[in-house]
Amino acid sequence: MLTIQSVVINKKIPLEKAEQIVLTLNKKPLYLNKKVTEYKAGQTINYWRFRQMPTSKFNEDSFRTKKINDNTFFILGELK
Repeated sequence: MLTIQSVVINKKIPLEKAEQIVLTLNKKPLYLNKKVTEYKAGQTINYWRFRQMPTSKFNEDSFRTKKINDNTFFILGELK
């Protein structure tokens, strides 16, 4: 069974709006009580990455991407 590891949103969406999108998906906008801009994996050049669970809790080769719409997708994986 796949579990959501991260919610990833295009940076074309402002951070405040991206946080609201994450909340509407019933997911957490904070990771370890930190905003997406406060931890290393929280952002790339093009995306905000809202971690839901640490990668260490997943089988390494199990990660998949599921597109939700043009600006949002999930990173999914199998728990150990």
